[in-house]
Amino acid sequence: TEVTLFMVVMIGSIIAAFVIGSKKSKAEVELTLDETGISRKWIRKFPVQLATNDQVNWDEITGYSIRSEYHWGEVLRITTKGKKHLCLRHKENLLSKDDYLKFIDDLEHRVHMHNVHISSQFGLDHPLIKRKANSYEGTMGLVWAVIYAIALLFVPWLLMRGGWSSPSFVIVFIAGLMLWFINKVFTSRKDRAARRNI
Repeated sequence: TEVTLFMVVMIGSIIAAFVIGSKKSKAEVELTLDETGISRKWIRKFPVQLATNDQVNWDEITGYSIRSEYHWGEVLRITTKGKKHLCLRHKENLLSKDDYLKFIDDLEHRVHMHNVHISSQFGLDHPLIKRKANSYEGTMGLVWAVIYAIALLFVPWLLMRGGWSSPSFVIVFIAGLMLWFINKVFTSRKDRAARRNI
């Protein structure tokens, strides 16, 4: 019948999309840190991607931020004087297969060494490369965490008022997301404070 044919086509399309997506949604890049800056060379690109190899010199970089996102490991965002952003995302389950986390550590070490060199050569008035607060570490992250914490105070009241029904599962799910965000904000701010004390 038509319904059976429709279901077979839909299920087949979903399976095909998943298989094709898992095979074609990965890119491979070679990141290099040296005396001049950071370079990115594309080894394997996404289909129909127009990205080219690029390089950012140390004297162009104004700042960077690092944060972890859902299903991603460290996400590095580099800001330059020309307001150009270089964003590097890395799939979390690939962290054991390459040295991306070592790249992040080396980047922070090189930034520190660059800043020491610039300070000794030009003095403290010359702009340095700064690690910027990410969205979890900044003021807006804290504001949203407080708003979510206040909203969570109403969850038990909403559950008691409405009984344990389908909308209650939605409330519990949203409350879980709020708790995750609050935890992320406070652990990120704690890590930032620890970095300042080093």
